[in-house]
Amino acid sequence: MQRPDPRKRAKITAAAARLFAREPYHEVTLDAVAAAAGVGKGTLYVYFRGKDELYAALIEDGFARLLDDLRAELGTSRRAAEALAAVLRALFQFARRFPYLFQLMRSGQQLPGGGNLQPLRAQLTALIEKTLRAAVRRGELADRSPRLTALYLPSLVRAVVLYGPADCSDARAAAHVLTTLLDGLRPRRGRRPRIRR
Repeated sequence: MQRPDPRKRAKITAAAARLFAREPYHEVTLDAVAAAAGVGKGTLYVYFRGKDELYAALIEDGFARLLDDLRAELGTSRRAAEALAAVLRALFQFARRFPYLFQLMRSGQQLPGGGNLQPLRAQLTALIEKTLRAAVRRGELADRSPRLTALYLPSLVRAVVLYGPADCSDARAAAHVLTTLLDGLRPRRGRRPRIRR
C-alpha cells in the first residue's frame, strides 16, 4: 500500500487546479488529473476518495492560501484604498482559479465532498473588517458598519464574476467596486455623474 507523500499530493492538486480553471467541473475526469500529474489513477485514491473531495480540497487549500497572502499583505501599514484594492485583487484571482465554486454558491449547494468553507469565510470577513476598522480609526473612512461591509465585499466580486459583462476586465470591475465603496453613489456638488457604458 502506498503511503501519502505531501509532495505528490501537491503535484496532484496543482495539476487538478490547472484543469478545473480551464474546463467546466463536469468535464474534468480523474483520468485527466492523473495524466496531468504524471501519476497512476489509483494514486489519486491514496489522497482523495473521488473528484468531489479533490475539488473541495483544492478550494479549501486555495482559500487558506488566499487568507495567508492577505494577512501578509494587509499586515503592513496601508492606506484604506490600497488595502481594499489588495483584497479585491485577491478575491478576483481566487474567483478565476475556482469558477465552479461560484456556480455552486449560486445554486446554494454545499462544497462537493462535504467540505466546509464557513470557518475560512469567517476568517476572511474578520480580516476585511479589521482592515476597515483601522481605516475608520485613522479617519480615512466613515464606515458605520465595517462588519456589514466586510460581509458583502466578497459578494460584490461574486456578482461580477457570475453576472458581469463579458467585456469587463477584473481590473476595471475591481476599480469600480473600490470607487463605489470609497466615494459612494451620490454625486459630488457641482458635478454630474458620467455613466460609463
